[in-house]
Amino acid sequence: MASILIIPLVIGLAITGPIGGVLSDKYGSRILSTIGLIISLVGLLGLATMHYNTPYWILATWMFINSFGSGLFQAPNTSAIMSSVPPERRGVASSLRAFFNSAGMVLSMGIAFPLIIGTISITEMMDMFVVGGANMPVAVQEAFTAGITNAFILSSILTVPAIIVSAMRGKNRD
Repeated sequence: MASILIIPLVIGLAITGPIGGVLSDKYGSRILSTIGLIISLVGLLGLATMHYNTPYWILATWMFINSFGSGLFQAPNTSAIMSSVPPERRGVASSLRAFFNSAGMVLSMGIAFPLIIGTISITEMMDMFVVGGANMPVAVQEAFTAGITNAFILSSILTVPAIIVSAMRGKNRD
């Protein structure tokens, strides 16, 4: 069920990933990557407004906006990285890019989970996932979603310097 509920994330990436690559080849990566980060930030801020009773369609909309921006960022950014190294070093650059991407995801989980689970007791957390969230007291559901909100707020804060760095990077190469 969780996989079905996050389909808006996949749709956003599927739409803008290829489009971002084509536009990046035509117009360059700096502006497109920066716009993608800004759109992603809007999605993160929208997700930070969630509550335990937020309707799914609202969450789906914010998930789509976030992944739409991520897709618009990823292809041009990867293109910029790969075009900045000589052809004989692209294998190394690609593996380092993949490593840092994976390390960033792992690090983000290490930051987000304490923010989320720090809002409720471990017993309530286990009950939520074993028994089911719908059967949990509203106070526990509110506390849990407050932790998720904290994680999205921190993600939003961390995205702002990324936007600034993306906008300030050097001009595109011919």
